[in-house]
Amino acid sequence: MSVSVSNVNEGDKCPDFDMPASGGRRAALKTLKGKPFVLYFYPKADTPGCTKEACAFQEA
Repeated sequence: MSVSVSNVNEGDKCPDFDMPASGGRRAALKTLKGKPFVLYFYPKADTPGCTKEACAFQEA
């Protein structure tokens, strides 16, 4: 597995990606294009604010 890190700014086109997803699946930009999806970035796992914000996506 290779990891690439780059800054993404509002309005930038999403860089191509292929990454693990839930249920043993994979998520790739090429399979998501044209479909609504949320790509969520957060600074640190297991923090109350980030966890609450992430859980709100399930309710939307």
